[in-house]
Amino acid sequence: GFRQRCPACLRGSQDLGADAVALEAKQAQEDGFAGYIVTAHLAVEAQAVLLRQIRGAVGDDFYLRLDGNQGYTVTEAIRIGRVLEEIDAFCFDRPRPDGDLVGAKAVADAIDTPVTVTASTPIEAAQPFAVEATDHLRTGTPWGGGITDAIKIVRCAEAFGALCHLHGVGAADGFAHVHVLGAVKNTPFFEATGTGVQCPSPIIRNPVRVDNGTVEMPSGPGLGIDLDWDALERETTEVMENS
Repeated sequence: GFRQRCPACLRGSQDLGADAVALEAKQAQEDGFAGYIVTAHLAVEAQAVLLRQIRGAVGDDFYLRLDGNQGYTVTEAIRIGRVLEEIDAFCFDRPRPDGDLVGAKAVADAIDTPVTVTASTPIEAAQPFAVEATDHLRTGTPWGGGITDAIKIVRCAEAFGALCHLHGVGAADGFAHVHVLGAVKNTPFFEATGTGVQCPSPIIRNPVRVDNGTVEMPSGPGLGIDLDWDALERETTEVMENS
């Protein structure tokens, strides 16, 4: 293991108005989070106003990231990227659709803010770096494989001297990502929703939580999940037995 605790950033809400997003980012800062991920996807001019508003609310010493959600044209992404440079954003996630390395390279070449592309398999991890289409990688469980594949993708980014972000809380109500974070050093944050996992499973006694802006690596056997067997019985709708 590399660490026992990891800083957490808050993955923002998508369905809030601009003022509410700025307030959510400010509240995340007051709650001890190390940063905030803007997920609200607006038209270019409105997005620029929102980004400046958030930076004004949280000040200079707070990590901000924008998840482009694969939704911008190259021209739009570059315009947004200029604003991200202005507010000293940490990175620009997925400005272009997954697989568009040509477009991603055009954006990465045009702006100073690091650009992130998604790697779903270890084979995909090296390609964006080989053609200089990205600065960071982005992956996660379960859509990017399990813990083993996530580790391989993160290590590939490390070989290129780059960061690799784990998207969201991930599989097993956050426990899979927390274990990966404990093993690597080039993934800077756990991406929390709410105070950890927004809707943890009712059968888990010890859900992943953010405490003073960090999450702690589980120490129990396996993934470290403490199951509530009584709750599991209550949630069971059918039992299948081998004949």
